[in-house]
Amino acid sequence: MEIPNDTRPTVMASTQTQIESHVSQAPSELGAEPERDHVFISYAWEDGALAEWLTLKLTAEGYRVWCDRFKMLGGERWPEDIDLAIKTRTFRMLHLLSRHSLHKENPSKERQLALSISKKRSEDFLIPLDLDGTRPTDMPWQLTDITYIPFQNWATGLGQLLKKTSRDKYTASDSS
Repeated sequence: MEIPNDTRPTVMASTQTQIESHVSQAPSELGAEPERDHVFISYAWEDGALAEWLTLKLTAEGYRVWCDRFKMLGGERWPEDIDLAIKTRTFRMLHLLSRHSLHKENPSKERQLALSISKKRSEDFLIPLDLDGTRPTDMPWQLTDITYIPFQNWATGLGQLLKKTSRDKYTASDSS
């Protein structure tokens, strides 16, 4: 997926500082019971440009974001850190749903974990973002009854996502 030139993320010093202060620390660095105050972005590597763009946009809105492209710098115990981040730090998971993520092992595992957490907590933990117009018949049956946010147009999708998340416990104004 090509990023239009006018929406290509540019990380300036001030934006980088903002990201560093809002992108989550690994749960192993935090101590016992961390507060679930982060948005976790789950994606296939082919959709990484959107994951980065979305991290920058949500961070600019004041959300704390856990995205491996900003968090995982090398040497981390990635399966364990990601599992802990989802279970203990995350209040919503954004799953970038595309033809790439449907059949990849890690996005599938993250999606299944999010579905289990949704059921256990009785809340809308998983918010799928439909990147390429994936048809319901192409999706796993567990996802067919969840409402998606269309994200073929990134700006429009972001607007709908911000409207949805503004009703959550941890709004942008609460997570600074």
